[in-house]
Amino acid sequence: MHIYTTVSASGGPYQGLVARWDTTTNCYYALICDFDNTQRIRLSYNESATPNVIRQWEGGEIPGGVPTESGWHKLKLVIVGNQIRAYFDDNELADCPFTYAGTAQGFFGVYVFKMAGTDSILCDDIVVSEEVGVEENIYSSNDIVLNVSPIPATGNVSIDYSLPKKTDITLKVYNIQGQEITTLYTGYRDAGTYSTVWEKRDLAGGVYFLRLSTDYGEQSRRMLVLK
Repeated sequence: MHIYTTVSASGGPYQGLVARWDTTTNCYYALICDFDNTQRIRLSYNESATPNVIRQWEGGEIPGGVPTESGWHKLKLVIVGNQIRAYFDDNELADCPFTYAGTAQGFFGVYVFKMAGTDSILCDDIVVSEEVGVEENIYSSNDIVLNVSPIPATGNVSIDYSLPKKTDITLKVYNIQGQEITTLYTGYRDAGTYSTVWEKRDLAGGVYFLRLSTDYGEQSRRMLVLK
């Protein structure tokens, strides 16, 4: 994921990548860039207001050195079981991998924090993938096709999805806080292409997420809803 990181000497916001955000317990891993007077990259497991720091990199430990100007940087987390590898601008950070028994599943997303006030975050090229061994007829989330329209939406949202093999599925909508809004479908599906409609009714405008879960992976889509 590419994130626009802020360089500030005045204690500005820090931002980063969130992995395995379990919305039922509000626990998640975070890889953040904090390029103010602390000048650090931090990997932590957050289960309260105070993060449990797994590892922190400062100064010369940061690949390419500490950035001197705000700009785009690439962050990556690879988590298999309880093994974690962290990357900055395609460079694996020192002492990886780490063993940490935190949450086993959840959403991926972006993270921004500011001690006072609010701030925004810019991100691009969000890629979530699952690495699998070479085996005949093995499918992953990359084989699922999921599309929504129109975006942004002022009325109902049309949803199309294709499945490469038969599977149990759930199709749900969440708000930006990770709270479930509605279940559009749950049950068994054969391989094929399907369509459904999310009737928004009286929901407030904002950002929502569509999540399609199958036996062999998940796909999510961001939906901007206008009133």
